[in-house]
Amino acid sequence: GDTLFQAGCGKFFEGDGRQMCNSLSTILRLPSNTQVFCGHEYTVSNLSFALSIEPDNIHVQSRLIWAKDRIAKKLPTVPSTLQEETTFNPFVRCLCATDTLKNALNLETTEAQLVQRLREMKDKFKTKI
Repeated sequence: GDTLFQAGCGKFFEGDGRQMCNSLSTILRLPSNTQVFCGHEYTVSNLSFALSIEPDNIHVQSRLIWAKDRIAKKLPTVPSTLQEETTFNPFVRCLCATDTLKNALNLETTEAQLVQRLREMKDKFKTKI
């Protein structure tokens, strides 16, 4: 199903944070230059959420500006690469920048619980346009 989106991940209709964490871990074992082509255009919404989690992350800030510009020009925001995702995707960053995200959310938890918590937060997040 929907696992990895640019700056996001799929909803947990069946499964939980542990399973998503395992799926993302498997994907991240691919070469860092692997291109990510997602099937839905949620990039601006996902990056807006990422910015709410890590407001000082310059990669999120610049990618959001870039994505808004692409959308305004009616251009796609895909693909990204796995390397890029490690800099701005909060779900991927749960696996490669765990301490940064734990500090941002003021949580002490496992990677899987962090993915679960972020997904719950994203499900309630409203993008400001």
